[in-house]
Amino acid sequence: MKDILIISPNEEHFHLFNLHLGHLALHFSWGGHLPEALEDISIEKPAIVFIIHEQYPQLVKWLDDFNAANTGIPAICGSGFLEEKQRITLWEKGVIDVFCFPINRKELEYRLKYFIANETDSGSDRWEMRGRLEDLNLIDLIQSFEAGNKNGILHLQKGTQKGRIEFNKGKIVNARLAKRDPLEAIEVMATWFYGRFWTELDKEKHTKRILLDNQQIILECLNHINLQYKLLSQLPSEEVVLYSKPDLNYEELGPVSRTVLLSFKEGNTIQKFLENYSDKSIPILERMIKWKKDGLLLEKAAYEQRVKKLEKEQEESGLLKMVSKIFAKSDEEERKTTQSEKTKFEEEEMTINLTRRPYLFNRRETITEFIKAIEETL
Repeated sequence: MKDILIISPNEEHFHLFNLHLGHLALHFSWGGHLPEALEDISIEKPAIVFIIHEQYPQLVKWLDDFNAANTGIPAICGSGFLEEKQRITLWEKGVIDVFCFPINRKELEYRLKYFIANETDSGSDRWEMRGRLEDLNLIDLIQSFEAGNKNGILHLQKGTQKGRIEFNKGKIVNARLAKRDPLEAIEVMATWFYGRFWTELDKEKHTKRILLDNQQIILECLNHINLQYKLLSQLPSEEVVLYSKPDLNYEELGPVSRTVLLSFKEGNTIQKFLENYSDKSIPILERMIKWKKDGLLLEKAAYEQRVKKLEKEQEESGLLKMVSKIFAKSDEEERKTTQSEKTKFEEEEMTINLTRRPYLFNRRETITEFIKAIEETL
């Protein structure tokens, strides 16, 4: 385990390193201000000194004082935003790297591990090896091939996905992953933070299909990783179980959206989903953010609440149907009764009409005329 001495007026910087990079095989210690730190360096003997100050003039002064102490220990400088001229000044003073904060945790991790790897892992034993991507990620391995000027193939595997990167004398010349173009293949594999790798050294001259050099490729990978982390920060934690909306109509979705949302139907985490997802992660993460906002992806509490609401609606719907059926039956019986009474009335009226005759005294006027006619004849 190598020591990194944090020289900063703010102890919070030391705690941040410990919190976010404590899983690495590195030991961080806080030296406080530079004058006090210089007194302890001969005892601490750190592998690297990290000088941090938010004020650029004070940072330059500390670096000058550190160089004057002639410790022979490599130094990294860190500050807020620095203009190109300011960064060049620090480079000219002999620092091995310049960090401008804020910086993505993964990028900070990659860059620190690069210097530690270059210092501690030289030699041929590093190359013919296999291991876990949790311990050495793709960018670490690219830098290792480059530093060793090695020729061969780097194999990577995440779940059922397998890819490879081909090197000529430490330079990346080609990469293969499914049907992707070489650069996209490397960008995708750079986001594999779990899985396994193994190296296969050879003396072949592999066909060059990538025009970018290693540093440009690493920069592209870091940009891709930063974008992925930016998108992931807008979603729940990778360990949170998400569910697709319980009443979602999958037939209305496109094939990609349907496949992804079906994988969350019974509950799934983003981490497990990404482990098995073989396509480029950026577009689908952008979709997932929209699905989360639109309520197509729900956390457990919201999902259970939605399920209860649907069950209640279903129960109410069933009760409503039952009540409607009862009332419909009652209305039908009433209609039949009314119709029966109407028919009976019409039949009685018809009977009366049928029994009436013109010569029957069924009208008062007729009786009156009949009586009058009799009186006239008497």
